[in-house]
Amino acid sequence: MALKPSVLKFKIDDFESLPSEPGKNVPSDRITDDDGNAWRLTLKPGGTKDTVIGGGESDADPFVALFLKNVGQKNLHVKFEMILRDARGAAYCERCIKPTLLEVGKTYGIPKFIK
Repeated sequence: MALKPSVLKFKIDDFESLPSEPGKNVPSDRITDDDGNAWRLTLKPGGTKDTVIGGGESDADPFVALFLKNVGQKNLHVKFEMILRDARGAAYCERCIKPTLLEVGKTYGIPKFIK
């Protein structure tokens, strides 16, 4: 039996004030979908250490990285998309993630979501 899709919304306020060092995590609050599965979004405003352009120099131009973490009780097969919206709600950047098994405690996402 196929489960119905769930829509999870994470709001990030005051992005400019978040830490911009590569590898710094900004975790969201825990959120539960309609089926009772628990999730957390991890944002890395300065990107991951291995995706910083220029080898990590201070003038590097990092990517913002986004990861979905399974903080629930069971491993789940997931297929998801991440959409960045501006203050008015218009889609600014969209990325789809191929289906994968997301084990409890593991993360999966996009290390190079947007510059």
